Amino acid sequence: MILEIAKFGQLDAISGDAVMLRLVGLSDVAVDTILHRRLAGQRTMGSAQIGRLKNTGLTERQILERVKQGMTDAQADKEASLREAVRNHSGTGFTRVHGRRSR
Repeated sequence: MILEIAKFGQLDAISGDAVMLRLVGLSDVAVDTILHRRLAGQRTMGSAQIGRLKNTGLTERQILERVKQGMTDAQADKEASLREAVRNHSGTGFTRVHGRRSR
């Protein structure tokens, strides 16, 4: 993989992304898939957006599905914002307490 990246002369640009994707918690297979798409010139989300989606609770498989569909950074940002809003507001609704009435 490293030799292939070096052959394209993109070792400096891609190596930081590879490290970031591993730090996010993606497996080697997922990192390879994402980097191959970038080297082929296909649309791929940036590492920051992938990390943000991972932090909202998406699994690696769900992230790879979005990558293979060609999700852009703008689309990922929109989905992450929506997922964060839902997560931040969960459990904050009004709940009526049913209990014993005082006499």
